[in-house]
Amino acid sequence: MQRLKYEETRFDDWANLLLEQAILAEGGALEDPAGFVKRINDLMLALSLGSAGK
Repeated sequence: MQRLKYEETRFDDWANLLLEQAILAEGGALEDPAGFVKRINDLMLALSLGSAGK
């Protein structure tokens, strides 16, 4: 059950990141720039540790 919650959180992070990238690509501004940076950092850390999607 804990793994499922972790995977759901990661999926939400990836989905938000893609949406925010699209907003930036169109020249828009993000509502929560600090949250964007935190998601990027968290996902990069998870990937570097080999735990993204696990």
